[in-house]
Amino acid sequence: MNKLSKIYIFSSYFHITVELRTTFLAEDFDKVEKVLVNFEMEKITRIQDEEDLRKREELCESVKRAQNNYEELLKEVEGKMGR
Repeated sequence: MNKLSKIYIFSSYFHITVELRTTFLAEDFDKVEKVLVNFEMEKITRIQDEEDLRKREELCESVKRAQNNYEELLKEVEGKMGR
């Protein structure tokens, strides 16, 4: 998650909490705040997990390409040695 996304999420959260504080009783606000914080944390975790998965998939593709290159070079060397 980039810095701008984090700023947007937390600035949105700030505006929501200010509105709720002025509208509801403290007890109600505390309940709503807990739900909102949990929701935001789950969202952040999901985004980070998706980014981690994308990075792992890219690494796996890179390893596959390296393995294919190695196998092609090995066949070429074996072919030249067999002449």
